[in-house]
Amino acid sequence: MTIIPDLRSLLTSQVRIASIVVERPYLSVLRRPGKLIIVPSLTEQEGSEAEANRSNASAPAVVISTIELKNGSVELFDATVSRPPHRTRMEQIEAVIRDVAAPATGRTQFDLAAVVKGAKRDGQAKITGWVGPAARDSSSRIALAAVDMVALQPYLVKRNEAQVTQGSLDLNLSSEVRNNNLDGKGKVVIKDLEFAPGRGLFDTFMGVPRNAVIGFLKDHNNAIDIDFALKGDTGNPSFSLNESLSTRIAAGMAGQLGVSIKNVAEGLGTLGRRGVEGAGGVVEGVGSAFKRLFGGEKK
Repeated sequence: MTIIPDLRSLLTSQVRIASIVVERPYLSVLRRPGKLIIVPSLTEQEGSEAEANRSNASAPAVVISTIELKNGSVELFDATVSRPPHRTRMEQIEAVIRDVAAPATGRTQFDLAAVVKGAKRDGQAKITGWVGPAARDSSSRIALAAVDMVALQPYLVKRNEAQVTQGSLDLNLSSEVRNNNLDGKGKVVIKDLEFAPGRGLFDTFMGVPRNAVIGFLKDHNNAIDIDFALKGDTGNPSFSLNESLSTRIAAGMAGQLGVSIKNVAEGLGTLGRRGVEGAGGVVEGVGSAFKRLFGGEKK
């Protein structure tokens, strides 16, 4: 007797792939408020959402044990910090991603190293951690070394402030996200800052008087180091990682330089409204240095 297998059970069974190696991959990423658009994308689907859901329901689950990326490149166009979108390029990307499942069922682990291109210098980036289904839970460690401050300027400095012409930034950040609640701690070191010619006595850098920053650098081996913390609900539409990070670094710098956070947030008016509101609750005892991801942003 011939046994005919249940075709539906075969189609809905789990497909396991041991490993995939991708040589010289390239991705272009457009970041908009609350959304990342990736080209090329393996997840975009044509048609209505209902049709996509029906397709996903009937498709077999896929689990890839390891995806390895070698000598990759990524260009990020970030429309959340400037118009036109600010461009950041990473090259020589070496990455290993483990336990990738579609649909997502458990933790996906990642380990990435890359060169961050800059106008004056190239820096290094290392990112490790894991992310759970729907990105409600995650854990990450981010280390940036000697990244060009000119490349990072749109994330930290407002358009009407003193512009940086040279400098580097080191960052070490550990962050944990549980049920969309972000808890991060880190340290940032800004070194060898040089500014464009001043436009007046009231020029500021991250809300702090430019002259005070220059004076502090001269007395502290041309470096400012800041410890800081990040907290927030990443699932809240009003939460802005850009604002939170720049606010906390600015407040930490104000504490180092002995400048009142009231002057930074209100008198100089360089922090975004959400950032100013967040500064009051998070930066307590601004006279001391800070107590900073990367919780994932929702697509």
